[in-house]
Amino acid sequence: MNLNVLKPRQAVESAFEKPNPGLAIALVFISCLASLAMPIILGSQIDLVGFAINTVVSSYLSFLVLAALIYIVAFVLKGKDSVTGQFSGIVSALGLLWIPILVAIIISLVLAPSILSPEVLTLAKEYQAGEIGAYAFASEVAFIAEGIMGTVYIFTVVFLVIGLFNLYLLYRIISKIFDLKILGNILVMLVILFILGFLPI
Repeated sequence: MNLNVLKPRQAVESAFEKPNPGLAIALVFISCLASLAMPIILGSQIDLVGFAINTVVSSYLSFLVLAALIYIVAFVLKGKDSVTGQFSGIVSALGLLWIPILVAIIISLVLAPSILSPEVLTLAKEYQAGEIGAYAFASEVAFIAEGIMGTVYIFTVVFLVIGLFNLYLLYRIISKIFDLKILGNILVMLVILFILGFLPI
């Protein structure tokens, strides 16, 4: 299974030709572990139970439910023969989505300390403790924010690009399974994401 998502078509093809669900599941877990580094960097208290439920369980539920949805929709639209033996390929291909997510987490770990500077965190604690008023808090944060707007813009653009790239990766997965025209594949993808958005996960 090829993990080079910079070549999306080849990566998705390899996921179906040489599926490796175990590796896909590992990628999800590695991304979850990487996100655990954020509270460590910010000096926050780590709630392992909350992390396990809100991050690990939620990520795996989303991962597996999306795989199941794609499989079911393909079964309904294309028939049993077209999806027989394809579930491991679907799972493997969806694991590729967590590589850009992991990159996004690493970037956030680098940029977050400059955005959420110690001064901002200290002000937030003082505000919560009632040591400073809302106006003073807002004024101080606005003053600090002026110096980090460049970082904020970079942060926003990078995450937008990564989000769009992941959407394109998902499109390539849908295209591989459904093999429709461009608009047909996009429509199927939107329907699947629409259904996923209404599920309580």
